[in-house]
Amino acid sequence: MSPWAFRRRWSSSWSSRRIFNANMERLDEKLETIAERQLQVEERQLTSEERHDKEMSQIRAELRRGIRLSIEEQRRERVRRKQLEKELLALRTAQAQTDQQLKAFIASLQKPANGNH
Repeated sequence: MSPWAFRRRWSSSWSSRRIFNANMERLDEKLETIAERQLQVEERQLTSEERHDKEMSQIRAELRRGIRLSIEEQRRERVRRKQLEKELLALRTAQAQTDQQLKAFIASLQKPANGNH
């Protein structure tokens, strides 16, 4: 092998190594950037999941509270309705007695009281 051919081969090989090393450095930088971004995404995801869990917990608490209040209101309404039914029954009874007394009064007005026409 001639000295010139050896130099060309060695020079070409050395140049290829420099290009390879430069490419590897760029690749390492890109991989580091990707790894950093991946960590940032994972941190955001964890934060998002924690916020989601907290919000769901608050929603569940509000739903339980709403259901409990609804049940309590329904129970109070049932008591009020029973009381109203009792009052209506008493009112009907009083109305029936008033009707009887009014009919008796009207009937007494239509009869002559002293025997004279």
